[in-house]
Amino acid sequence: MGEVVVGHCEPHFLLCGSTNCKARSLDLSANESQLMDAMHGKEVDLLTLHRQVLRLNQRLRATEHAQEKSARREVLLCSAMTILLLINGWFWLRR
Repeated sequence: MGEVVVGHCEPHFLLCGSTNCKARSLDLSANESQLMDAMHGKEVDLLTLHRQVLRLNQRLRATEHAQEKSARREVLLCSAMTILLLINGWFWLRR
């Protein structure tokens, strides 16, 4: 079997696709090259998942923003209705 000695990898290696990791000795057998291909596939899968998470975060932020606007509008509407109710009650009592 061949030996693969890999240098220090940055923690974001799989997410950003960085190639900072250099193999000091590459003597790959057929199984090791298949393993490397599988790792590359997982890197691509992780990149895809990372993009999907970013998109979901954007959607979540937009939904939360819309919910905050709706809550503010509801508070404003309830306050206005309460004020109108009090004014109408005061006019009714003054009759």
